[in-house]
Amino acid sequence: MRIESFNHKLFNRYSKVKVEGIVNPLEKIFNQDISVNIIFVKEKEIRKLNKEYRNIDNVTDVLSFSLDNTSEVYICPKYVKRSFKGEKYTEEIIRLAIHGILHLLGYDHKGKFEDENTEEMFKVQEEKLEKVLNLLNKKMYLVVGLGNPGKEYENMRHNAGYIAVDKLGEILNEGGYSSNGWENEKIFDSEVNVFEKDNTKIVLLKPTTFMNNSGIAVKKALKKYKLEDMSKELILIHDDLDISLGEYKIQLGISPKCHYGVKSVEDHLGTADFTRVRIGIDNRKDRKIPGEKYVLMNFSEDEKVFLFECIDTALKELLLNLK
Repeated sequence: MRIESFNHKLFNRYSKVKVEGIVNPLEKIFNQDISVNIIFVKEKEIRKLNKEYRNIDNVTDVLSFSLDNTSEVYICPKYVKRSFKGEKYTEEIIRLAIHGILHLLGYDHKGKFEDENTEEMFKVQEEKLEKVLNLLNKKMYLVVGLGNPGKEYENMRHNAGYIAVDKLGEILNEGGYSSNGWENEKIFDSEVNVFEKDNTKIVLLKPTTFMNNSGIAVKKALKKYKLEDMSKELILIHDDLDISLGEYKIQLGISPKCHYGVKSVEDHLGTADFTRVRIGIDNRKDRKIPGEKYVLMNFSEDEKVFLFECIDTALKELLLNLK
């Protein structure tokens, strides 16, 4: 099912969940190959439609019209708001959208909706509502660690992102998340490890392209996982030569001065509006060493102690922010 929504402001005025947040789950629970427009309208508009097509001169909550190409479901948010507030308002809007779509699919009913009503349409309606609410409550995060693939690179400073997501996998395992382990997903140019617990899914990703082409893999992954809010749900972990070894920063939209892996991601996504975990790697005694050369040098054993402590602290802070 393909759903488009119109007049978002009328719905968003009373809801913390944006329209896009309910449209995607609705599309997922209906398998029929039809197009539906969900149109939010004011009371005077839905009253006019109700009088014109049903000969009832009253405001109502929902009307649906089956058309040749794209059918329409009209919902009046202000009318709903009179009886429902907060989360119940959003839940009722979703119920009405499902109700209208079921009418388009041929369902009908005799009585009014009540908890004890066992008519088939209302039974299906509540089953689908529960599925949508479960999808809405499910949290999804894509955590990308930047690095270069291959044994010869695994201990290099430029691979701090790879090192961090490997450590994050260990932390999630210890925290009771289920996982099938790392898998090489060639279609996404990445190694992927999917963790799930309760209503949370965390996808760890290591692009198998070289650093400068990391954006290719990230863009493919975003297309697959369909994040609702990239600024909160996409996290990029990478080495940072602007920060000293043993230090880190978790920031939205801020990158080191010259990091071609990060730049590749920004270029392919067309935005810099996502979270970064910036792992400091600078421990140069000789400031004359060029950055391009320094990032490809291996960590010493002593440096690894500071690196691992830093990564552990950064990841624990990150996980607190994801809850």
